[in-house]
Amino acid sequence: MIKQTFLIACVFIIVSGIQSNTQATNILLFDADGEIRYAENCIDKGIQANINVFSGNIQNGIYHNNKFYFFDGVLLKYVIADEEIASDIINLNTILPNALPWYMGDINDTRIIFSAYEDAISSNKDLLDVSIYKYEFEKKTIDKLNTDKNITDGYFSTTGQGFYYVDYRGEIHEQKNGQNINYKIYGNAPSISPDGKNLAYIKNGLFSDKIYVYSKKSGLNKKIFKFPTFIKSQPIIRWSSDSRKILVGGKSDIRSPIVAVLDFKNSTECKMETSAVNWFFDEADN
Repeated sequence: MIKQTFLIACVFIIVSGIQSNTQATNILLFDADGEIRYAENCIDKGIQANINVFSGNIQNGIYHNNKFYFFDGVLLKYVIADEEIASDIINLNTILPNALPWYMGDINDTRIIFSAYEDAISSNKDLLDVSIYKYEFEKKTIDKLNTDKNITDGYFSTTGQGFYYVDYRGEIHEQKNGQNINYKIYGNAPSISPDGKNLAYIKNGLFSDKIYVYSKKSGLNKKIFKFPTFIKSQPIIRWSSDSRKILVGGKSDIRSPIVAVLDFKNSTECKMETSAVNWFFDEADN
């Protein structure tokens, strides 16, 4: 009887482990025309909503609390549940009349942190300087956060005390509490995990790009994904809230674009063909 009980307990533990490891990964996919699709384990489940009533920059928008924020001259908010665009939040053309707001690194109910290309309206320079700003909604104040004047890539990643960015040489830095740390890593679109332990980034290749993860504790780099030949990574890397999974996408002139879900400690979880230009994990805590 004891042996039988022990065997039943072992089977229960094994089955429970299998069920927990096969938990569905849900993602939202935004295409350039404003269509929002839902996918489960990289299987398309159909249209969630459609926001093709604007010409905003969907690729550089951000999803937060079932709302999608994007730039369209002003900062707009689309409430997915209501399928309608809420009122304008910030008139960026008035606040930064000579700059081009580019990428939203983070947003909450009190403030937004975003990058902007300086002098984009009037400058003839081939390489524009990038600044990172914080705008507080209630105070209606805007502050420039970066102390490094050599930022030329608009894609960055925020932390509680600062942010990660790429300088004009292609090296990844962290600005923390006003101090700059150069990690001597060459890459693009750095993205820090929610637990602050690992930094994902893109390494460009001749025929395809790769996704690497840098461990801040060990200092080691690990290649976790190589895009198929002739597919180049898009500069958006999303982490799941538990810091275990990464969501990336790539496009090509001669092949179908893809989105891939990666478990960076193990292997590629799944990938799918899609026309999406932006993507997010659809999690309960979003």
